[in-house]
Amino acid sequence: MSISTNIDGSAVGGANQLLDLLSLVSNPKVYEAKVKSLQDSIALNQKYVEAVAPVSEILDLREKVKADKAASASALSDAKQQANDIVEEAKAKAAAIISDANDQAKQITTEADEISKQIKSALAEAKAAKADAKSSKDISDALATSLQQQLDIADKKTKDADAARKEAEALKADILEKHTAFIKGL
Repeated sequence: MSISTNIDGSAVGGANQLLDLLSLVSNPKVYEAKVKSLQDSIALNQKYVEAVAPVSEILDLREKVKADKAASASALSDAKQQANDIVEEAKAKAAAIISDANDQAKQITTEADEISKQIKSALAEAKAAKADAKSSKDISDALATSLQQQLDIADKKTKDADAARKEAEALKADILEKHTAFIKGL
């Protein structure tokens, strides 16, 4: 026989394993429990292996995932490029619309300024015409007053002239009567 343990108590060259095997085989209940435990472990492992899938399918799925990932990356890149193109086109259209709006606003402002100048000019002309009309009215009123005064003077002179004519006619008639009477008295 040989020494089956070292000084520190550890097994030498698998001696413990042999002793464990002999004690396992010599006790049928322990042996049966170990076999049962081993069969349960094998069944459990088999269940996991069946649930996972064959290795060839896993490799095929990995290749398909890689291809799908590459296609997705390419599609994403294309989508980003299309989005960038759409954004650039939208920016260009927006800039054109803003430019047209600014041009139209400038044109409208210019037209409004021109109309404003015309209105101011027309207003100044209207004010000048009003002032001229007022001045003309004042002159016309002064002339009307002067004319009325002259008419009043002319009317008075006409009345005076009529009175003088009547007086002259009366004097003439009196002189004629006296001449007639003198001629008759001759």
